[in-house]
Amino acid sequence: MPSRVSSYNSTRTGLGRALPGGAHNPERVIDSSAGAALVEIRDLASAGRIAYVPRAWDRLRGIQARDVRVALRAAEACHPRDHGRWRVEGIDLSGERLTVFVAVKDGVLVVTAA
Repeated sequence: MPSRVSSYNSTRTGLGRALPGGAHNPERVIDSSAGAALVEIRDLASAGRIAYVPRAWDRLRGIQARDVRVALRAAEACHPRDHGRWRVEGIDLSGERLTVFVAVKDGVLVVTAA
């Protein structure tokens, strides 16, 4: 069943800026499918193609959208989850490790939880 991007809360979609240094650690990728997903996740985040399901804001527990955006742009690792979702690990603006759960739908990263 195809998903529609319009069903996501597009008012929470942010545009990304380049991350200073652009550092990431590709060695943490476990397999080739995770490697391809990691590249796609970074690319979509860098292009600002991020949306949030409404319930994600309840689960973000005070985490700012810009922290999520930075962590996704410089993601260090991702791991497959159920229903086509990925657990993505990155570093936020304050240097704290952040884990974000996303799905890629119609060329948009859909954040479901952090």
